[in-house]
Amino acid sequence: GALVLPRLRAKSKRYRLIYYDGRGQIEIVRFIFALGQKLPGRDYDNVRLPISYIGPRDTDYDCPEFNKLQAQGRLACNLDRVPVLECGGFALGQSPAISRFIGRELGLMGRDEAEAAQIDAVVEHVRDIRHAFATFRGSNSWFGEVDRQKSSDVRSSDTRVRERRNLRWWLRQLDCCVGDHGFAVGRRASIADASLYFCFGEVCAELKGGPYESAAEPFGDLAATRRAMQAESPKLARIVERFPALPGVREYLEGREPQAF
Repeated sequence: GALVLPRLRAKSKRYRLIYYDGRGQIEIVRFIFALGQKLPGRDYDNVRLPISYIGPRDTDYDCPEFNKLQAQGRLACNLDRVPVLECGGFALGQSPAISRFIGRELGLMGRDEAEAAQIDAVVEHVRDIRHAFATFRGSNSWFGEVDRQKSSDVRSSDTRVRERRNLRWWLRQLDCCVGDHGFAVGRRASIADASLYFCFGEVCAELKGGPYESAAEPFGDLAATRRAMQAESPKLARIVERFPALPGVREYLEGREPQAF
């Protein structure tokens, strides 16, 4: 039968989050920890595996600590990959699963099942937008005005039409799915707020001038992203703007270690 996961009491368990010496999608989990007033080192172990580049491509690297954990079988729950969350003999892979698990543990999945479902939906919408950016094939800019398509085109399942939907098109749709009170869902922060901030507001200044410079700002251009949000979804702009000042998040960002990517 299905594996039944034990309910862990957040106050009595020590979490260990294992990932490379950078952000990736696991940075959302670190933001979720911060929303729950849990900071790395003090409240959980933020294990950052150092990598050394051995070739011209960003995939040409070596990580002895990763190899060691893999040999020990500690990455098996994620198919011998990272990230992995460990806690009291329990191990979990896949960053979306880890995000939701920690969100439930720390009370960041809404007031009830309906809000939890809405939070899940917003997180998945953000995932769709990030995928759309990676596959964007529009003739105009990702940040430009929305192509004036026929309503039938907007709803089309044609792959070529979907690939022309730029950021402003997506923001217009997302505006209908976020709340009016400065949070993604309801009247308090959730894992959806962390996901929105990481996509639309997260800046990693130390990456500028390096091989990962395009990842230093949202979609490579924070100012253009902000202009698009203000034009298409002021609600979303407010959510993203207030997130880094929330208790816990502010402390995390002020003390965050340098990121390799």
